Formats: sequence, C-alpha cells, structure tokens
Amino acid sequence: RGHVLGHKIGYPHFEDAPDNAWGDASKHFINTELAFGIFFCIEVVLKVVGLGKQFVNDLWNWFDTALVISWITENLGAKVPLDTTLLRLVRLARLLRMVRIARKIQGLDSLV
Repeated sequence: RGHVLGHKIGYPHFEDAPDNAWGDASKHFINTELAFGIFFCIEVVLKVVGLGKQFVNDLWNWFDTALVISWITENLGAKVPLDTTLLRLVRLARLLRMVRIARKIQGLDSLV
C-alpha cells in the first residue's frame, strides 16, 4: 500500500509501477516454499526411520506429519479444508522455541 501511494504522489525513488516493484520476488517465494517443504518432508521421513515405532508417541511428530501431508496435497492441486498458514506459524513458533532453548543451554556451558 505504501508503494502504491508513493508512486501516485510522485515520491522520489518510487518511479516504478507498484506491480513491478518486487520483480521476480514471487518466483523466489515459490522456490523457497518448495525448498522448505522438501526439507520438512525429508525431516519426517528421517524421524520415521530413526525413531521407528516411537515416532507415533510424540504429538509434535503427528503435527509435523499433518503439516507435510497438507503441503503435499496443496502442491498436488487439491484443496486443503483448513488454513495451513496457521499450522506453519505454529511450526515456526516451535522452531523459535528450540532456538531459545539452545541459547539457554549455551549459556549454561560457562558454568561448567
């Protein structure tokens, strides 16, 4: 919205039309989503192979599997009946929580 307004009023450095402002960014977003989807698929497969029957005991593994299955069906063209954006945000929150825990563990190393 800001770029559209800047272009309308002739603000400096906003000469490009708003539609062209991002250029090929949409292609990069699609490629990035594809790469992360593939990484998450590999992660789930490695967890299944590594944990074996214990894989089903963790609720997060079920969540990750549901997320990967919804991503696969979405990319195959089928409509997923729920908003996968919320699921992705929960997965991101989980990842950030793990990063925070890792930092706390690193802070404890100085005590040893």
